[in-house]
Amino acid sequence: MQPFFITSTGTNIGKTLVTTALVWQLRQAGKMVTALKPVISGYDPNDAQSDSALILQSYGLTPAHDLAASISPWRYTIPLAPNMAAAKEGKPVEFEKLVAFCREHMALASDIVLVEGVGGVMVPLDNAHTVLDWMVALGWPVILVGGYLSRRDQPYADGTRGTQSAQVENAGAHPQRVGRRCFA
Repeated sequence: MQPFFITSTGTNIGKTLVTTALVWQLRQAGKMVTALKPVISGYDPNDAQSDSALILQSYGLTPAHDLAASISPWRYTIPLAPNMAAAKEGKPVEFEKLVAFCREHMALASDIVLVEGVGGVMVPLDNAHTVLDWMVALGWPVILVGGYLSRRDQPYADGTRGTQSAQVENAGAHPQRVGRRCFA
């Protein structure tokens, strides 16, 4: 079983494009794939183009509320950083449960587990944790979507934050390149 955490340098960079392309490519190669988008803000259950819906469609599934809930348990309708959306909607991201949710899917009979993050590396999940903290807690290899990290993000992502450095693969947003570099 090989897990990967897919993150980016910001929002609307291409995480879902990379996630869905990897699901499709890996399934075509005969691999069993589990793809999750545990936290999503700006979620509309009727939007067939939401990140959760696109991931489900990459499996050939028709998006439905129960399926979206199974891959995206922390869904917020307000399009804000998760900590802010959670505060407004009264549904906090419980960091330990988030990490446990991801790890539980490692026990499934999949060859590859893909966890798509939310926003960029430094997006706050709650008042004490960012996406980077989530990545470090999992300790999985990271696929970084985007061209570069900002000056603000770079010291954190390269491990100088005082945490163990994550393995980072800068994938860009080109699905073919991602497929070759990560899974060839």
